Amino acid sequence: MSRWQRGEFAREPFDAYLDERAARFDLFHPARPFAQVAGLRTAKDETKPVSLLVPRLAAGNNVPIFSARTESDPPALTPAQAARALLAAHCWDTAAIKSGAFDDPAAKAGKTTGNPTGPLGQLGVIVPVGATLFHTLLLNLPILPQGLEPKDRPQWQADDPATSAWSARSAAGLLDPLTWQARRIRLVPERDRRDGRCTRGRGRSRR
Repeated sequence: MSRWQRGEFAREPFDAYLDERAARFDLFHPARPFAQVAGLRTAKDETKPVSLLVPRLAAGNNVPIFSARTESDPPALTPAQAARALLAAHCWDTAAIKSGAFDDPAAKAGKTTGNPTGPLGQLGVIVPVGATLFHTLLLNLPILPQGLEPKDRPQWQADDPATSAWSARSAAGLLDPLTWQARRIRLVPERDRRDGRCTRGRGRSRR
C-alpha cells in the first residue's frame, strides 16, 4: 500500500541496474543487439520492411483497411519505436511461415513452418490499467511469495546470446518465459542516417 501511495518507483535502483548493464540494452550492439540475433541473415541475405513488426501497417497479405501505407513504403522507426515494436513482436507475433536463417537446420527452401503465435498471443491477456503508468505497472507485477528461482533471469542477462538456430528448453522460472525471444530478428539501421532509424530488418522465424 505504501508503494502504491508513493506514486512512483525509486529511481536509484533502476539507474544503477541500467548503468551496470547498459551494453545489454544497446539496440545496435555489433555482437549482442538487444532482443535480437547478431549476424542474422537469410540464405539470400534478404531484408524485409519493419512494417512486419507493426500489425496495424500493411505487410504481405496483411493489408489493414485503413492503412495509409503500402509495404513498399515502410515507416522509418526511431530506435525507441523500433524497440517497442521488437518487444511486441516477441510477445504477440502471428503464427505463419517465416523466413529461415541461412544456418538453421530446421529451415527448408529458405522458410520455417509451424511457427506458433507469440506467447502472450497464445494465452490471451487481461491488463489492469491504473490512473498512471506507474500504477498500471504495479497492478501487473507478478506476486512471488517465495521469490525468484535461483537460475531465473531475463534474456538480456543470459550468459550466451541468442543464436540463429532453433532451440527449445524448459523455462528456468517466471522471468525466463516473460522475456523469452520468441522470434529471431535483426534490425538494420539506415546507413545514411545518424539517428538510428530503421526501415528494414532480417528474419522472423521462431526460436
